[in-house]
Amino acid sequence: MEKKMSKKKIAMLCTLGVVILALLVVAIGYIAGWFDKGYDVDVVTVAQRDITATFDTSGTVSSSKEGVFNIVDGIKVKKVNVQVGSVVKKGDVLAEFDASSLNSVLAEKQSALNEASKAYKDYQSASATAKSQLGVLKAQVAQAEKNVAELEAKAQQSQKETDKETQQQAQDAKDNLSSLTNDSSLAGKIIDNIVNSSESLQSIKKMLDMISSMNSGSGDMSALLGGMSAGGSQYELMQAQMELASLKMSLMTTEAQANGSLETVYKSVYESALKGYNEIKATVDTLNAGWISEEDGVVSEVNITEGETVKSEAQSATASFDMTSILGAVTSGGDISSLVSGLFSTDTIGLRVEYYPLEISFMINKGDLANVSVGKKVNIESETGATLKGEVSFVAAVASASSGMDINALLGGATGSAGGIKTVVTINEPDSGIVIGLDADVSIETEQKQDCVTVPVESITYDDKHAYVFVYDSAEKIIKQTVVETGILDGKYYEILSGVEQGDIIVRTPVSTMVDGDKVIAHNVDEK
Repeated sequence: MEKKMSKKKIAMLCTLGVVILALLVVAIGYIAGWFDKGYDVDVVTVAQRDITATFDTSGTVSSSKEGVFNIVDGIKVKKVNVQVGSVVKKGDVLAEFDASSLNSVLAEKQSALNEASKAYKDYQSASATAKSQLGVLKAQVAQAEKNVAELEAKAQQSQKETDKETQQQAQDAKDNLSSLTNDSSLAGKIIDNIVNSSESLQSIKKMLDMISSMNSGSGDMSALLGGMSAGGSQYELMQAQMELASLKMSLMTTEAQANGSLETVYKSVYESALKGYNEIKATVDTLNAGWISEEDGVVSEVNITEGETVKSEAQSATASFDMTSILGAVTSGGDISSLVSGLFSTDTIGLRVEYYPLEISFMINKGDLANVSVGKKVNIESETGATLKGEVSFVAAVASASSGMDINALLGGATGSAGGIKTVVTINEPDSGIVIGLDADVSIETEQKQDCVTVPVESITYDDKHAYVFVYDSAEKIIKQTVVETGILDGKYYEILSGVEQGDIIVRTPVSTMVDGDKVIAHNVDEK
């Protein structure tokens, strides 16, 4: 006898069958496209509007002019009216001083100037005198050379064995005497005569040491004869040779004075001293009157404190000025410009003001030169939220090479700051949101067009060759990928030169997976 199924099992089987059937219908429906309604998108209508292209970038803020106020040792600071970041107006008193102690400072600078001036004048006088003595000295040298030659012909010199120490002393003496007389042959003969003389080894060494220690200012050859025994042809020859050496030393010194080889040194020191004195004098005059702001601006540096008496680590001009030391350093190969620079300058900064107008510097590329030029009006976005007015005041004539790829340039829009041409914008009336040393955003109007066909920037997609929009077909409820040619850009809208017309409906913000022919559910979001 068959067992009948319970009502409960029958109901469960029926339910399962219905579910399976429903799933089957859904699967077939998706395959057949019954349920594909497409992308849910916002669409906008292509419209005509006025458009203004801009060049947008950012640059570093700096001052077009600095007010630098120098301080000197010994001044007492009575009052400081500003601090770093203070905004000042033209004519504001920045600081006040008690300048009664500066007479001694000026006296030091005047003393240094007087010394440098006297040294320069003395050198010029000595140079003129030397020129007049050259002829006489050259004649005396010629006669002395003749006397030496005659005596050398008569004298018979004997060779003498010497120890290594004496040989080294002789070589040192020969080298020094050669440089002093500019005659190595004569120097060698004098040294040989001393070494081969009949004097004691102690006397020979003493004379060699004397020659080694000579310099152009203390070369006294006659003193050497005091260490030799008088008489005889060798003594007479030595006397003539030393007289010739002395004359050649004098001739070298006189020629150096006559040709003015050191005049540049004396003149540079004098001019540095004069400049230093004038700077100090101007600084003192300024301190007596107090520091006054020359223009509107902002304080960027303050190195003085109310109530202090200023004392820097730098030495005074008179302490550091030593003409003999300077000449010694120069004759040893020193650089005159580095030796005298700073000896008399007064570059200790007490306070610095960055005067207005402020400037914003940035780079453009060569493609922007036609649109970014001197005189162009500029909008500057301040950190306060305000839009300030400025003007292009400088475009460099020399450019560095551009690098990288700019999609805006490929599509006809304005470029950013990838170029290499320095450009400066002037801001005449900055506010507190424009800070020196930080960046500021600038926008320069480059081109205007009226009643042109436009689409939102976000409506355009790109591949390697073209720009596209997706045009909505309201009858078929699908989108068509359409190539467009773009014109100028104002940051919000692109000008469209071809591809779509006024009244066409396009997808406002396409997604990357959209393709030609996709179904969409459109929601119009035209701006009112």
